[in-house]
Amino acid sequence: MALTVDVHRTKDATVLRISGRIVAGDEVTQIEKHVGEALKESLELVLNLSGVNYVDSSGLGALVRQVTAARARKKRITLCALTPNVTKLLQMTRVIDLFQTYPTEEEALAAHGAAPRIPALGSMSGTRVLCIDESLDLLAYLRTVLQAEGYQVLSSSNFPDAQLFLKSANVLVFGPNPVPCSEGSSVETLRKAAPQVPIVAVQPTSDAAAMAQQVVAQVKKATA
Repeated sequence: MALTVDVHRTKDATVLRISGRIVAGDEVTQIEKHVGEALKESLELVLNLSGVNYVDSSGLGALVRQVTAARARKKRITLCALTPNVTKLLQMTRVIDLFQTYPTEEEALAAHGAAPRIPALGSMSGTRVLCIDESLDLLAYLRTVLQAEGYQVLSSSNFPDAQLFLKSANVLVFGPNPVPCSEGSSVETLRKAAPQVPIVAVQPTSDAAAMAQQVVAQVKKATA
């Protein structure tokens, strides 16, 4: 089902009524375009997801990035009318606390001006995890999942920054989209630079919940 976005403006907010799948590619690009345009005109944005039954890891990462960026600009994005599938995904990946959610669009609009909820993170451990992938959306997703488990997370979508962050990392998490490296394989180059640091390789999958479980389990095993 092709992604569609219906824009509805009220006096105090903009509502995006989204239908279809929020997945890597044109769909994520379309969401980011509409969110960016809406936040130019409104301080508050409501994403009505009643027509969304599937979100992959990149789609979830894109939502995380948009909400975080809006908060930094003193603006707010809320979600409403989540389908059971999307609610289950947010709960299983433990990112639901990052979002303000409401059962209906009316309730989300009625909450205009309410103080934003600060996301709850797990108790931070001393373990620093460096996530490396070319996709900013996937990095946002991995960062949120691992922070919810209490890890300190660094992330990089380019090789020079990854080299810099490597000095303070206890675990390396490589996503399925390798960052370009003039010296060849970025994985092998960083492995040689820090042979004592365990490596976790994220397997490509469109199942965001499965990816979260896989990454958390492997990081825990690597730091046991």
